[in-house]
Amino acid sequence: MGVTRLQDLIKATQEDPENLDKWFDLGKFSADRFIVGNCEEALTKVAAARPDDPEVLGILAKALNRRRKLAESEKVYLRALEIDPNNIELLTGLAVVYGNQGELEKAVSWFEKIFAKEKGYPWAVLAYSSTLDSLGRNDEQMKVLKEGLKSNPESGLIQILNGREYLRVGNQSLGKELVEKGIKLLDKADCEEKSRSLRILMEFDSDQVIKHGNRFLEKDPDNIEIQLFVTIARSKTDPKTASVDLKKLLEKDPNNPRILGMLSAALLQTGDIAAVMEYKQRLESAAPEDAFNSMVNMVLAQKLPSRHLDSEEARDQYLESARTFLKRAPADPHANMMYLQALVTCNLIDEAKEQAIKIAKEIKLEGLQQKLAIAVILRILGLENEAQALYQKAGESIDSPYGGLLIQLVQHLERDDYAEMVDACSDYIRQQQATPDIYAILGRVQNYTEHKDARMNLQIAAEAGNHDAMILLSNILSKEGEERKANELLQQVLDSKNIQSITRARSLIGLKKFDEASDILTEFLREKPGSQLGWSLLLLIKRREGTDAVKRVARDMVESKIQIKLEGFDEIYQKLETDKIIDKLTNEVVVGAIGGQVKHLLLEQQVMALLTGEIEGEE
Repeated sequence: MGVTRLQDLIKATQEDPENLDKWFDLGKFSADRFIVGNCEEALTKVAAARPDDPEVLGILAKALNRRRKLAESEKVYLRALEIDPNNIELLTGLAVVYGNQGELEKAVSWFEKIFAKEKGYPWAVLAYSSTLDSLGRNDEQMKVLKEGLKSNPESGLIQILNGREYLRVGNQSLGKELVEKGIKLLDKADCEEKSRSLRILMEFDSDQVIKHGNRFLEKDPDNIEIQLFVTIARSKTDPKTASVDLKKLLEKDPNNPRILGMLSAALLQTGDIAAVMEYKQRLESAAPEDAFNSMVNMVLAQKLPSRHLDSEEARDQYLESARTFLKRAPADPHANMMYLQALVTCNLIDEAKEQAIKIAKEIKLEGLQQKLAIAVILRILGLENEAQALYQKAGESIDSPYGGLLIQLVQHLERDDYAEMVDACSDYIRQQQATPDIYAILGRVQNYTEHKDARMNLQIAAEAGNHDAMILLSNILSKEGEERKANELLQQVLDSKNIQSITRARSLIGLKKFDEASDILTEFLREKPGSQLGWSLLLLIKRREGTDAVKRVARDMVESKIQIKLEGFDEIYQKLETDKIIDKLTNEVVVGAIGGQVKHLLLEQQVMALLTGEIEGEE
C-alpha cells in the first residue's frame, strides 16, 4: 500500500505546523473516521485560535464525545450552539452526548427539537430511534423511522434502520428489501454514514459487514471505524485472530475507546483473562466515562466470581456496573437480564425476585426464547404463579411449531418427564425439518427411556458435528463393545475448534483419561464456581478415588457457594451446618444418587442452548 491520505495530512502539519488550515483538515478527516487521537490533538489546537468557529467546535466536541470525555464534549457543543443555534449536526451531537451520559429523557427532548426542524438527517434518525428503543417507546421509534424514510428516502442508513425493524417484527420480505436498497445507496453516502450503517448491519448480518466493509476500505484505507467493524464481524467465528488484528489497529490510535472496548470483548471470548484485565485498565484510564467499562466489569464478574466478588466492595462495584448499564437502556431486555443476574450472583434474592417480576410484567421481551428463559428463572426463584403466567403468555405468542416445541421441552424438563419430551420431539420431526440439536435432544431422552431409536437419532446429530450427541453416542458404542468407534468419536470432539472446557472434560472421561479431565474441571471451576454440572462431573470422577476424595471436592463446592457471609451468623454454627451439607452431598455421590442429577443437568444444558441459540459443535 502506498502513502495514504492520512499520512499526507500528518506530513502537511509537520512541514507547516503553524498553518491552522492543515491542522483543521487533519482533524476533520480523522473525526470522520473515528481516529480520536489525531482528531482531538488537531482540533484542540485549531479551536484555541478560532474559539468562535462553530464548525471547529462541533468537530472537537464530536472527538471529545468519542473519547468519552462527555462533560467536556457537552460544554463545547453548548458553546458552538450559542453561535449557531439551528445547526442540525450540533444539535444531534449534543443529544447524543446526553444519551451517552444516561440522560435519555433529556436526549429525547433535544431530538424533538431537531425533528421539528428536520426529520431526515441520518445521524439524528439513528440516534433518536436508538434512544426511544432503549426507553421501550417502540411505537414512537417506528414513527421516527418512517418519517425519516419519507423525508430522506435516499439515505442508505435510514433504509437499513427501517429494514432492521421490519426484520425484528417478522416481516422478512419487506425488511430484506429495505436493507438491500439501503446497502446500494451507501455507495453515494459519506464515510460516517457508511460506518454507522455497518454498525447496524452488524446486529443481524456479519457477512454483509465483511463484504461491503472491505469494499469501502479499498477506497478509504484509513477508516479505523470500518476496519473495526470488519474485524469484529470476523471475531464471531475466530476471536483469537480478531484479537491480534485489533491489537494492530490499536497501534494506530492507542487511546481509542471503541477499539479498547472491542478488544476486551474479543479477548473475553478467547478466555485470556490476564489480557482482558490489561486492556480493561487501559480503557478505564483512557475513557473512564465509557459505558463499556460497566459491561466488561459485569462479564468478568460472571466469568470469575471467585476473583471478582470476594469482597463487599467488589460486589458493590459489580452491582453498580449492572445498574449503570440498565440506566442507559432501562427497557432493554438484555440490560434487565444482566441486572437480574447481578442480583442473584450477589445473593440479593428478594431484589432479584422483584426484578424478575418487573421483567415479566413490564419489559417487552424479544421473542419466545426470552419469555421462556425468564419463566424458568421465575420458577427457580420460587415465583410459581408468575412463571405459569409467563408460560401462558409465551404460549399465546407461539407463531411456529418450533416455538411450541420449545415450550413443551422446557415444561417437561422441569418435571423430568422424558417420555413426554420424546413425544414432543418426535411429533416435531415428523412434521418439520429439524436441526441437529433437536435430534441430539431426542436421542438423549430416548436413551434415558431406553427407546430403540436412540442410537439412530444420535447418529444423525453426531454426523452433523453436534458434540453432545457425539459424546453420548460414544458411550453407547462403548457399552456395545465398539470401543474403537467410540474413541474415534471422542477424539473428533477433542480435535474440534473452540471446544468448551466441560465438553473437553466429558470427552476425556469417555476416554478414561480421568486425571486430565479432573485437572480441566478443577481449573474451570476456579473461574466458574457456579457451574453445577462442572462440580457434579468432578464429584463423579473423584468417586473412583474413594470417600475422602469425594468429601474434599464436596467441601470445595460448598465453600465456593458461600460467597456472602451472613451478618450476625455464628461462625461455629455455620461450620456445623456446612459439615452436615458436605456429609449429605458426599453420601449422595458415594451411593450413586448424583448420576440422575448429571443426566438432568446435561439435558438442561442442551435445552437451554436452544433458548439462547448457542449450540456447540455445529459448523
